[in-house]
Amino acid sequence: MAVFFHAPNTYTSRNVLELHVHSGRAVTSAVLSALSHIPTLRPAEPGEFNRWAFESGRIDMTEAEGIRDLVDAETDVRRKLALRSATVIHICLTAKYLSLQQKLTLSSYQRPSG
Repeated sequence: MAVFFHAPNTYTSRNVLELHVHSGRAVTSAVLSALSHIPTLRPAEPGEFNRWAFESGRIDMTEAEGIRDLVDAETDVRRKLALRSATVIHICLTAKYLSLQQKLTLSSYQRPSG
């Protein structure tokens, strides 16, 4: 599967054309070989899209770490553990952030007495 994203509606939010290729090594190699004549085209470095997405605010640190854990998983057990951990962390932090946001919103509406 190959998907083109045009800026600014990209995963990274950068002003570039992103081509995401999801397949086995043979198909990925063939796609890269076919596109190698384009001088400005290059494969992303490992973690590059996630770094750009983090820097542009598209993902937060816990999401970036969860993606790294998932990508680094070398066994199915590690993959499942990474997915489960990322889900639990995301749920807990989302609840915490929403609670903090609500407290901050409420405190901004309270007028000082006196």
